[in-house]
Amino acid sequence: MTTRTRQDLIFRTLKLLGAMGVGQTPSDEDRAAVEDQIDTTLDMLVAKQVMDFPSRQEFHSAIIQPLALRLATVVGPDLAVGSLVGYGQASFAEIAALAEREMRFINAEDQTDEPIRFVDY
Repeated sequence: MTTRTRQDLIFRTLKLLGAMGVGQTPSDEDRAAVEDQIDTTLDMLVAKQVMDFPSRQEFHSAIIQPLALRLATVVGPDLAVGSLVGYGQASFAEIAALAEREMRFINAEDQTDEPIRFVDY
């Protein structure tokens, strides 16, 4: 299993928010804004039964993008960001729902060793 760190999650989130470009170092304030919301967001996702997070420091690489996306919808308003990079005019609520659906799907796939099969009756 390939994992990503909490730092990777922060950087991915800041890139989605447009607060960090390629080769740039994020400001301490931006990093702190994301860091301050990670545990709260993880708790919320567990409470909503989206996914469990056995570690708060390392994350399965498959969920890093949707997790960063969900985190960006929480942090975006705090940083006065109007939209996320690559998501056009979609609202934060729409993007949050998309990210949670993707995490639920990944979580469901992870619960079984067999691929999901569809049967036509």
